[in-house]
Amino acid sequence: MTELRTPMHGIIAMSDELMKMPSLERGAQEAAEIVNECADHLLSLLDNILDFARIESGKLEFENVLFDLPLKMAKTVNLLAAHAKNKQIVLEVSSALSDPHRVGDSVRVRQVLFNLLSNSIKFTPPGNRITLEFCDARVANPREGEPCGELGEGVVFFRVTDTGIGIPEKQLHRLFKSFSQVDKSISRKFGGTGLGLAICKHLAHGMGGQIGVSSQHGKGSTFWFTAALPAASPDDSDCSITSSNSNSNNNSDEEEEEEVKATLIGGSGDVPFECRTTA
Repeated sequence: MTELRTPMHGIIAMSDELMKMPSLERGAQEAAEIVNECADHLLSLLDNILDFARIESGKLEFENVLFDLPLKMAKTVNLLAAHAKNKQIVLEVSSALSDPHRVGDSVRVRQVLFNLLSNSIKFTPPGNRITLEFCDARVANPREGEPCGELGEGVVFFRVTDTGIGIPEKQLHRLFKSFSQVDKSISRKFGGTGLGLAICKHLAHGMGGQIGVSSQHGKGSTFWFTAALPAASPDDSDCSITSSNSNSNNNSDEEEEEEVKATLIGGSGDVPFECRTTA
């Protein structure tokens, strides 16, 4: 699988560079964007297949690293910002954390959120809004069916809300099953393997959390999950804040965060992204 993932990263990186070239003609720019989106989608499918194989063999592993959760979320949103922009969808992010520095598997958190946000963008009509909220579970305002009030210290609650096509209530039980979609017309129209949400369920459980959904057909859906991501303790203070899938990088977290913000707010046009942070 590594032999497949490595060239995909190269295609994504090079198409990113092409899209940044101001001298590129509009037609070539659009072609580069399509290549980038297709390569990113294919990489996501490869990751899902690889994780499904690990789950089936009982070899899915998790790690604990000290990382900056809001920065990780900003990076995840940034990966999907171009796709949302093409559909004129606004991505709104709202956070309320007692401490941004958390201990857990940052890659798995990102993977679950990437899947949930990708689905929301896919099934939300142009001109609408998608909201990502994350906060300490103890201060969350739970909606019907959400377990926030029952959760302990160190648990983070994530919620993705869209105004997409929604899901019939009688079909909700199929969502988190492997190779399952609401109906065949969904697969024909929107694509996908039916693995993403099933893997999200395994990842959420592996991080000591839960996952769920509520939906109204024709009005939109809300997906939520929880994960045990305790705040950094004094014993963690000597550890470097890192992302477990990052390569060697001399930039500090502050510099990296500024780069992410610059890409979200500026870059090659206005990206529809809004962010709110509360103490």
